[in-house]
Amino acid sequence: ISWDFFCNKMWREEEKNYIFQRKIEGKVYTVDYFRGHGGVDRALVRKENLRTKNGAGVSVEILPEKGIERQCKRIAEALNLYGLVNFEWIYEEQEDCFYFLEINPRPSGGIGFSVLAGAPFVEEAVDFYLSEASEADAEGEKAAGRLSETKAIADFVSQKPEAGIRYGFYGKYYDDFYLS
Repeated sequence: ISWDFFCNKMWREEEKNYIFQRKIEGKVYTVDYFRGHGGVDRALVRKENLRTKNGAGVSVEILPEKGIERQCKRIAEALNLYGLVNFEWIYEEQEDCFYFLEINPRPSGGIGFSVLAGAPFVEEAVDFYLSEASEADAEGEKAAGRLSETKAIADFVSQKPEAGIRYGFYGKYYDDFYLS
């Protein structure tokens, strides 16, 4: 059975909406991405050189992929995403092209690699989410007619990065020594 025949048969006979796509072989690129308020955004691109069967990268290379970073920023802005998320892309060598795979609304499973490379994504996310919670609490208390006392959260953050700073040592390999 040919691929076209199968797709057409499924489409007509089942009378349901299916999406068919070809399998793309290639290396997976993971992007840890943080977006805060006021134009703060950070991205760190990792090429996964070795993955487990369930998709966890165990040997990665940090890369300066400006094109992927720009696309992640455009997608995050279009979807109004804030906080720490994980983008996945796949690079198809024959076509010399990146294909977008997915966005996970959580840190990547390999966030430790980004931390090893010097990116303070975890601290930034904690700072962001605590400030969001403080603002929501303050709004709720004001609505109830009470004064709100919010505590400074600077103790949770080891550093305040500047907008536009890139992290990591490009071309450096990190092996997953802590999962083995």
